Amino acid sequence: MKKIALIVVLAVFFYAGCKKESGRIEGTVNFISGDVNIVIKGKKTEARMGDAVSETTIIETGAKSQVDVLFEGKLVSIGESTSVEFRKLAREAEGGVKKYVLFMESGSVFSKLIIRMFKEDEYQVKTPTVVASVRGTEFLVTEGGGKATVSCTEGIIELKKADGTGDALTLKAGEKADIFPGKALRAGRLTGTDGLIADARKRNAKRFSKKQPVDDGIKKPVPAAEKKSYQPVRKPDVDMPAVK
Repeated sequence: MKKIALIVVLAVFFYAGCKKESGRIEGTVNFISGDVNIVIKGKKTEARMGDAVSETTIIETGAKSQVDVLFEGKLVSIGESTSVEFRKLAREAEGGVKKYVLFMESGSVFSKLIIRMFKEDEYQVKTPTVVASVRGTEFLVTEGGGKATVSCTEGIIELKKADGTGDALTLKAGEKADIFPGKALRAGRLTGTDGLIADARKRNAKRFSKKQPVDDGIKKPVPAAEKKSYQPVRKPDVDMPAVK
């Protein structure tokens, strides 16, 4: 009986150890250029290197400003004159599924998913015009002037209109789409200024990813205690666009 009881106890501990923990996902501000503010629970303060970014956090940038935030294998680079709300940053207990949902009212945001996401994971950038859903990829979203533009430099992106109308559109690397209210989604080639901006952010992200500590293959935010020795990303070769 004692052996059976011991086996049961060990099984319980083993099961508990194997379960994925639920809870918040937290990122870290790792690069700031210009005027950047962070809003937490309605309180606005000037953003600083090493600041934590969690669910419901809002980041606002001024003209000619930029801020980069690192999550677990994900780089979010916010361009000038932009407001981004991190609406969902959570890890669910069952299977450890991760959910990232960003909302941008206007401006521009570049995302690089350094580590491939699992099928059940979710990463979305939403605007008043479009919802861009992705897994391992690199893409730029801009919103303003009554339209949104999504540019894909790597991987595959699924686009849907924010109002739920029309069919979904799949973008592949080297493609972009301009999304207008009342018009069908159509893919085009990524050329000109959009290509230069996306390529510059991609190079910047590569430099960034090489500087991160690695633990079991997962890149994690740099602890505040270590931020003095951390070298931030250099200013990108091409500034992200200001959306009129």
